[in-house]
Amino acid sequence: MELKQEHRVSGLSLAGMALQKKHREEKAQQKTKSEEHKRAKEVSLEELHVHWNNYIAQLDAKGKKIMAANLNMDQPQINEAFLMIMTVPNQIIQQEIDRNKFELLQFLRDKLENDHLDLQVIVKEEMNEKYIFTPEEKYKKMVEQNPSIALLKDTFDLDY
Repeated sequence: MELKQEHRVSGLSLAGMALQKKHREEKAQQKTKSEEHKRAKEVSLEELHVHWNNYIAQLDAKGKKIMAANLNMDQPQINEAFLMIMTVPNQIIQQEIDRNKFELLQFLRDKLENDHLDLQVIVKEEMNEKYIFTPEEKYKKMVEQNPSIALLKDTFDLDY
């Protein structure tokens, strides 16, 4: 019984560098071939939102309610390069979505038949609502929405 020995080449030798170059070229060819076989069906915004909401419903049914709520904060927009853009109010939600991004993208790529889809989550701090706690803040907010409340307060000499 004869064993075939594999010939090893040092990475620092000329033969090793030639092998590395050949390996890089083969890898580039494989990447090019895999790019050719990627699905690239056109995606409409409505279709994206339907499947996005279906994924949220699946998460909710599985008991992953926090992730479902995070994804439900914003409906993504999509550009010509198949990049979905979603805005969230803080970095914690962004990190949570990024951690679960692979499953979401896999679902959407399969349903929309487009392997070029990607997701970018943008943090927009001004999305955070200012909470109203004191009676004076509540009064000011109500006057903003309905100025006649100020007239009632003045007419009947009411406090906050």
